[in-house]
Amino acid sequence: MTEKQEKKTERPIDSVVRSFDNRRRPIEIPKWGMTLWFGPLVQADLDAVEEREPKNRYERQVMLLIMKAELEDGSQAFVWGDKHTLMTKADVVILNTLFAHMYGAAIDLEELREKAGKESEKTAG
Repeated sequence: MTEKQEKKTERPIDSVVRSFDNRRRPIEIPKWGMTLWFGPLVQADLDAVEEREPKNRYERQVMLLIMKAELEDGSQAFVWGDKHTLMTKADVVILNTLFAHMYGAAIDLEELREKAGKESEKTAG
């Protein structure tokens, strides 16, 4: 079978799966003395949090953090029992940074910046 024939038999879902970036991205938290790792977010993650019926957006974000934050070895950084402590004792600025990074792991912000810069150069020239 030729490459052209293979492309014709490829289904759109095959392209979706092939483009999925499953890389984990680290973020260092010096104040906590640790590095956390995040893989990409998928709709199933968001649905799992909603099933736990969070009371507000902040609780939803903390729950997602508990689900997605990992240590370098891939083990979970937090357990559900840590939710109250994270919501009442953790620095909100650090948590907000982690939330942003968690979503940034789903969208490669550096890649988006590079594309924007290239587009800007094209329109300027």
